[in-house]
Amino acid sequence: MKELVLAASVFAASHMVGAVRPARAAIVARIGERAYLALYSLVALALLGWLVLAYQRAAHVVLWSSHSWGHWVALVLMALACVLLVAGLSCPNPLSLSFRSAAWDSARPGIVAATRHPAPWALALWSAVHAVANGDSASLVLFGFLFLLSVAGTFALDARRHRTLGAEAWNRLAGATSNAPFAALVQRRYPFSAVFVPAGPILAGIALYVAMILAHERIVGVSPFPW
Repeated sequence: MKELVLAASVFAASHMVGAVRPARAAIVARIGERAYLALYSLVALALLGWLVLAYQRAAHVVLWSSHSWGHWVALVLMALACVLLVAGLSCPNPLSLSFRSAAWDSARPGIVAATRHPAPWALALWSAVHAVANGDSASLVLFGFLFLLSVAGTFALDARRHRTLGAEAWNRLAGATSNAPFAALVQRRYPFSAVFVPAGPILAGIALYVAMILAHERIVGVSPFPW
């Protein structure tokens, strides 16, 4: 368990270093942007591999019995997480992580009306449901760290976008949205009809969900089903 806590701490610390502007700027100035990104990716993959190995070697002490209800919770909420992830990365969003560079219309926000950080919150949801479904000490440490890292990432993204967009553009674009999922809708800053996501990302998210379910036992070694 000590190795798992250490691996999770180092993994989290490596992400924090990248978020510290002076530290990143100093490294980039010395080795260049491309070399920095390549080095950062290699270090992240290596630390992720260590984290997985440490999790496998840790003692798995059962904290609560959730084999039935916990698996049902994971099966239901993972569908939402997959749609959030795909929609978040494939729909235009200048406020968070997105592969689309198209202009974003704040009058038709789509998935951003639910949260301005769909992809990080999808990872947070994935972490939370796996901690609940497994119900053991090692899973609580691993997925708890990943949950906290994902949530902290949303605040880091807010700060970064505020700097890059400028205060005026940030306030104009982000003012009606919310970091916390569905908070803007509950506070009626957007109507629920504003969360319109094209059929493509939804179908792709469902396809990802089905693929993960079918491959889960083969890759992870544990069936995702409660039976």
